[in-house]
Amino acid sequence: MLAALTAAQQEGGDIRGKQSAGMVIVSTSLTGNTDQDLKLDIRVEDHPDPLKELARLLQLHDGYHLLEQGDSAMEANNYPLAMKLYLQAREALGNNPEALYWHGIALLSMKETEEGFAVLGPLFEKDKNWVELALRLPESGLAQFDDTVLRRLKNFL
Repeated sequence: MLAALTAAQQEGGDIRGKQSAGMVIVSTSLTGNTDQDLKLDIRVEDHPDPLKELARLLQLHDGYHLLEQGDSAMEANNYPLAMKLYLQAREALGNNPEALYWHGIALLSMKETEEGFAVLGPLFEKDKNWVELALRLPESGLAQFDDTVLRRLKNFL
Protein backbone atom coordinates (compact mmCIF):
# COMPACT_ATOMS: atom_id res chain seq x y z
CA MET A 1 0.00 0.00 0.00
CA LEU A 2 2.83 2.39 0.83
CA ALA A 3 4.41 1.67 -2.56
CA ALA A 4 1.11 2.56 -4.26
CA LEU A 5 0.86 5.82 -2.32
CA THR A 6 4.47 6.65 -3.20
CA ALA A 7 3.87 5.89 -6.89
CA ALA A 8 0.78 8.09 -6.88
CA GLN A 9 2.77 10.93 -5.31
CA GLN A 10 5.51 10.53 -7.94
CA GLU A 11 2.84 10.91 -10.62
CA GLY A 12 1.75 14.25 -9.21
CA GLY A 13 -0.26 13.27 -6.15
CA ASP A 14 -2.94 15.53 -4.75
CA ILE A 15 -3.25 18.81 -6.64
CA ARG A 16 -3.17 20.62 -3.30
CA GLY A 17 0.33 19.26 -2.52
CA LYS A 18 1.72 17.03 0.21
CA GLN A 19 0.38 17.40 3.69
CA SER A 20 -1.00 14.16 5.09
CA ALA A 21 -1.09 10.41 4.57
CA GLY A 22 -2.72 7.48 6.24
CA MET A 23 -3.30 3.78 6.10
CA VAL A 24 -6.14 1.73 7.55
CA ILE A 25 -6.19 -2.05 7.28
CA VAL A 26 -9.06 -4.22 8.50
CA SER A 27 -9.40 -7.97 8.61
CA THR A 28 -11.13 -9.70 5.71
CA SER A 29 -13.16 -11.74 8.23
CA LEU A 30 -14.93 -9.24 10.43
CA THR A 31 -15.89 -10.31 13.93
CA GLY A 32 -17.64 -7.13 14.99
CA ASN A 33 -14.90 -6.57 17.58
CA THR A 34 -12.99 -3.46 16.50
CA ASP A 35 -9.90 -4.49 18.49
CA GLN A 36 -9.66 -7.70 16.45
CA ASP A 37 -10.91 -6.36 13.12
CA LEU A 38 -8.74 -3.25 12.90
CA LYS A 39 -5.22 -4.41 12.03
CA LEU A 40 -3.60 -1.03 11.38
CA ASP A 41 -4.64 2.60 11.61
CA ILE A 42 -1.79 5.05 11.11
CA ARG A 43 -2.22 8.67 10.11
CA VAL A 44 0.21 11.49 9.47
CA GLU A 45 -1.30 14.97 9.60
CA ASP A 46 0.24 18.27 8.53
CA HIS A 47 3.77 17.00 7.77
CA PRO A 48 6.21 18.26 5.11
CA ASP A 49 6.94 14.69 3.94
CA PRO A 50 3.94 12.61 5.01
CA LEU A 51 4.82 9.45 3.06
CA LYS A 52 8.31 9.31 4.55
CA GLU A 53 6.82 9.77 8.02
CA LEU A 54 4.17 7.13 7.28
CA ALA A 55 6.95 4.69 6.29
CA ARG A 56 8.78 5.44 9.57
CA LEU A 57 5.62 4.85 11.61
CA LEU A 58 4.91 1.60 9.76
CA GLN A 59 8.40 0.37 10.59
CA LEU A 60 7.84 1.23 14.26
CA HIS A 61 4.49 -0.56 14.17
CA ASP A 62 6.09 -3.66 12.66
CA GLY A 63 8.96 -3.60 15.17
CA TYR A 64 6.65 -3.33 18.18
CA HIS A 65 4.48 -6.11 16.74
CA LEU A 66 7.60 -8.32 16.59
CA LEU A 67 8.35 -7.46 20.24
CA GLU A 68 4.82 -8.50 21.22
CA GLN A 69 5.22 -11.77 19.31
CA GLY A 70 8.54 -12.34 21.10
CA ASP A 71 6.81 -11.80 24.44
CA SER A 72 4.12 -14.32 23.46
CA ALA A 73 6.79 -16.85 22.46
CA MET A 74 8.48 -16.35 25.85
CA GLU A 75 5.16 -16.97 27.63
CA ALA A 76 4.82 -20.21 25.63
CA ASN A 77 8.42 -21.18 26.57
CA ASN A 78 9.35 -21.19 22.89
CA TYR A 79 12.75 -19.62 23.50
CA PRO A 80 14.27 -20.14 20.04
CA LEU A 81 11.31 -18.38 18.41
CA ALA A 82 11.39 -15.62 21.03
CA MET A 83 15.07 -14.92 20.37
CA LYS A 84 14.46 -14.84 16.60
CA LEU A 85 11.57 -12.38 17.03
CA TYR A 86 13.45 -10.14 19.47
CA LEU A 87 16.39 -9.93 17.07
CA GLN A 88 14.02 -9.08 14.19
CA ALA A 89 12.41 -6.41 16.38
CA ARG A 90 15.81 -4.92 17.19
CA GLU A 91 16.61 -4.79 13.49
CA ALA A 92 13.26 -3.16 12.66
CA LEU A 93 13.50 -0.65 15.52
CA GLY A 94 17.17 0.21 15.18
CA ASN A 95 18.63 1.72 18.33
CA ASN A 96 15.28 1.82 20.11
CA PRO A 97 16.02 1.10 23.80
CA GLU A 98 12.73 -0.78 24.28
CA ALA A 99 13.82 -3.47 21.82
CA LEU A 100 17.21 -3.86 23.50
CA TYR A 101 15.62 -3.95 26.93
CA TRP A 102 13.07 -6.70 26.32
CA HIS A 103 15.57 -8.80 24.40
CA GLY A 104 18.01 -8.55 27.31
CA ILE A 105 15.32 -9.26 29.91
CA ALA A 106 14.28 -12.35 27.96
CA LEU A 107 17.88 -13.55 27.96
CA LEU A 108 18.12 -13.06 31.74
CA SER A 109 14.82 -14.90 32.19
CA MET A 110 16.23 -17.80 30.15
CA LYS A 111 19.30 -17.90 32.46
CA GLU A 112 21.51 -16.60 29.64
CA THR A 113 22.99 -14.19 32.17
CA GLU A 114 26.20 -13.11 30.45
CA GLU A 115 24.50 -12.57 27.09
CA GLY A 116 21.64 -10.73 28.79
CA PHE A 117 23.96 -8.34 30.60
CA ALA A 118 25.97 -7.85 27.40
CA VAL A 119 22.76 -6.56 25.77
CA LEU A 120 21.53 -4.62 28.80
CA GLY A 121 24.80 -3.22 30.18
CA PRO A 122 25.21 -0.30 27.75
CA LEU A 123 21.53 0.59 28.14
CA PHE A 124 21.79 0.48 31.94
CA GLU A 125 24.94 2.61 31.94
CA LYS A 126 23.22 5.23 29.81
CA ASP A 127 19.94 5.39 31.75
CA LYS A 128 19.46 4.01 35.27
CA ASN A 129 15.68 4.06 34.86
CA TRP A 130 15.96 0.85 32.81
CA VAL A 131 17.69 -0.79 35.80
CA GLU A 132 14.90 0.36 38.09
CA LEU A 133 12.33 -1.05 35.70
CA ALA A 134 14.18 -4.40 35.61
CA LEU A 135 14.21 -4.54 39.41
CA ARG A 136 10.43 -4.03 39.45
CA LEU A 137 9.71 -6.88 37.03
CA PRO A 138 9.73 -9.77 39.55
CA GLU A 139 7.12 -8.09 41.76
CA SER A 140 4.90 -7.49 38.74
CA GLY A 141 5.30 -11.11 37.60
CA LEU A 142 6.78 -10.11 34.22
CA ALA A 143 10.14 -11.79 34.91
CA GLN A 144 11.86 -13.84 37.60
CA PHE A 145 15.55 -13.45 38.42
CA ASP A 146 17.74 -15.36 40.83
CA ASP A 147 19.64 -13.57 43.61
CA THR A 148 22.83 -13.35 41.55
CA VAL A 149 21.05 -11.51 38.72
CA LEU A 150 19.30 -9.22 41.19
CA ARG A 151 22.64 -8.31 42.80
CA ARG A 152 24.19 -7.61 39.41
CA LEU A 153 21.21 -5.44 38.47
CA LYS A 154 21.57 -3.43 41.70
CA ASN A 155 25.27 -2.89 40.94
CA PHE A 156 24.24 -0.72 37.98
CA LEU A 157 22.54 1.78 40.32
